[in-house]
Amino acid sequence: MYIREVGVLRVTNHKTIFVKANINSPLFNKVHEIRRREAGKLYWRSTAFQSIPDIKSIYQLETNLSLEDIFTAFNCGKWDKNGRCSYGGHKWAEITHFTLNLGVAISGNDILSINQMLNELKNLKHNNGPITAKFGDLKKYKALY
Repeated sequence: MYIREVGVLRVTNHKTIFVKANINSPLFNKVHEIRRREAGKLYWRSTAFQSIPDIKSIYQLETNLSLEDIFTAFNCGKWDKNGRCSYGGHKWAEITHFTLNLGVAISGNDILSINQMLNELKNLKHNNGPITAKFGDLKKYKALY
């Protein structure tokens, strides 16, 4: 999900991360539906992998951004327009931070933390509602991958 969200990244949001990003990837296309479709396809491709490093690498190869870069872009970037964020910003930084921490818990086989975090997942909100509402979007792209 955060891959689709970071696809709107522009130099005005976070110059350092923007310069690093593979903006020629369709994930950075200005057309929302193209970004959505490409993120969905990438998600389904990533499901073939089992390890956290392998899963993270498929996204990094496409975007040239690590999950830590994406967190930095959301957390330290300028996303606010007229007092609110339509894309990016601190709510997406929280989601990305959560994802990083979940990866650490999974890699460390910390079952207690994993269970706690999965229970907390339902409380994570993006700029327009619960993050879990975004998961349904992914189903329609399965056939494309």
